[in-house]
Amino acid sequence: MFYYLKSSATRSNILIAWFITFLLTAGILFLSGQIYSEAQAIDLLSSVQKASLYYASAIVGTSATILALMLTLLTFIQNRKEPSKDVFTRVHAVTEFCVYSFVGAVILMLYISFPIEVFEDVPNYSFKYAFYILCLWNGALAGFMISTILILRETIRGIIGYVSPDFDKDGDQKEK
Repeated sequence: MFYYLKSSATRSNILIAWFITFLLTAGILFLSGQIYSEAQAIDLLSSVQKASLYYASAIVGTSATILALMLTLLTFIQNRKEPSKDVFTRVHAVTEFCVYSFVGAVILMLYISFPIEVFEDVPNYSFKYAFYILCLWNGALAGFMISTILILRETIRGIIGYVSPDFDKDGDQKEK
């Protein structure tokens, strides 16, 4: 991921995505407030587990679809004139972030598949930490997906500018 921060083609999109994600995740953790008891931690963790299952499933499906579409996009690009290096950098970044999202979501589904109610020998404070870990993990997955979509938008704009006579090289419509 740090390689893509060096590239001007992807840097701003990644920084914007992670800034948004940091604010949202911090807001969620702040709004959830202090966890005072084991029962409260278990209830919070249980509700986040249920939501995370749907969230992770959506990310797995989205990531797999985007990866398949990247293959189509590469074939399309290959059949055209020579595209810029930025297009390939963006396509590579989208592919990497989809893989990170996919693997992270699969591991998240594995992590949340354990029923927390049956852990009797687990110390009380660990439920609180499990809640925070789950929230931060969800935030990280959101960061990867937002980065992917923002970079994908720039990639598509560049390709539209590259193929269409009505658009300039940055993907903005030419004035008539």
